[in-house]
Amino acid sequence: MNASDPLETAHDQAQQASIRRAMRLLLNQGAEFAELEKVAALKEKTMRVAHDIRNPLAAIHTVCDILIRETKDPEKRDRLRLINHQVEQLSSMLAGAVDATRDRDDAPEPIDLEDLTLSLINLLQYQTRDDLLFQIHLDPDLDCRLPPRGLTRSLYHLLRNAVEASMGREDGHILIDCRCWGPRLEISVEDNGIGLPPDLLRGGVRAYSAAGNGTALGLCSVERFVNGLGGRLLLGNRDAGGARVTMRLPADCRIPVARPEDLPGY
Repeated sequence: MNASDPLETAHDQAQQASIRRAMRLLLNQGAEFAELEKVAALKEKTMRVAHDIRNPLAAIHTVCDILIRETKDPEKRDRLRLINHQVEQLSSMLAGAVDATRDRDDAPEPIDLEDLTLSLINLLQYQTRDDLLFQIHLDPDLDCRLPPRGLTRSLYHLLRNAVEASMGREDGHILIDCRCWGPRLEISVEDNGIGLPPDLLRGGVRAYSAAGNGTALGLCSVERFVNGLGGRLLLGNRDAGGARVTMRLPADCRIPVARPEDLPGY
């Protein structure tokens, strides 16, 4: 046995310990994102149910108001007022349920997009095949302040969808493109997979999800995050095949910016 063997053994042990730590971190991240997905799906379902119930409640309230004005029977008016009062209480409870789904502790902070993207890619590469090619294009002077939890969850959904869409190709590749346009940030994820369904492109995320397509739940969460910041989620298919999904966001969501429809290229 030569003198270098103890050093090589120590080096190997250190490498194995580092690999074990990395594996534990990846497993913990995977479990955390799985939990985040469940929470996001539950929030989305809560908002959808609240929306579906709120509309008929508003109609009942309007009809009761009309009947209260038209009826001459005091007893009937009292009963109608009681119904209206119950409707108002239900509406208030629904508003509270929707309000509770908002992330109040996700304050904007400086985001290192390259570090965030690489960490998510490492997690997804651990869960999928090794030959899937990821490419990252970032503006060199990119500077943004966004809610970290919402952004991480949204980018994870987009990357995971791209990975799943590319699984059937031997030359699967995913491009993440991040750039600033004035006060706005655009984060795009594109792949060369099967592309987005025509029904999703025609009707939008919420209509597609409401039709019973569970795969849109992730996109519902992304759209809710983007819309909550005054941004817009853009969906499309590439001419060469595959999908391109873009989050158009304020680069610094502490600073008010123009509405998306007022910006060039909207």
